[in-house]
Amino acid sequence: MFGLSGPELLLSAGIGLLVLGPEQLKQVVRFIAKCIRSVRKIMSDISTYLESTIDDKNKPN
Repeated sequence: MFGLSGPELLLSAGIGLLVLGPEQLKQVVRFIAKCIRSVRKIMSDISTYLESTIDDKNKPN
């Protein structure tokens, strides 16, 4: 998704664990996951809306 490979993700997680600690790291990961889910839902809703609008415009009267 962001061009990160396995070792880079492990290194990032390790640094996060050292800086934040296990409890805060869990909370941060959950927060980021919720944000990503929200953005994906919004993008899906926008896409659906645009597709339906385009389909309505292309229908003959």
